Amino acid sequence: MVRTQTVPLPPTVAVLSARLTTVRLSLLLSLVLMGLAIAPAAAAALPCRTVNLADQSHEVCILKITRSAKQYWEYRASVRVDGETRPVESYDCRQRIRIGQDGKRIRIDQDAAGTLICQRLNR
Repeated sequence: MVRTQTVPLPPTVAVLSARLTTVRLSLLLSLVLMGLAIAPAAAAALPCRTVNLADQSHEVCILKITRSAKQYWEYRASVRVDGETRPVESYDCRQRIRIGQDGKRIRIDQDAAGTLICQRLNR
């Protein structure tokens, strides 16, 4: 039977190997952390949609939206319609109306943002 001896690596090779392993781990960790940091921002952004009302198309972007916990058919949203940003307004999908900050009520059938909110989100 032939015996083989294991030869220890020189100290410089062992140190280089350990450093490469450390670099690989730190690179992998930084990639994972970057992925986690970018993912919530992309998920939070709601895309703009085109809504057709009475032979007119409108571009509607939902900037911020919250749903009422007590009355689940009601939303409070800030939207941008055709490049014009609106303040936060209430959308009642049960009665099909939008209530502005001044208390003015507008039927959702005549409102592109209300149509998008009540058709797409109220499912």
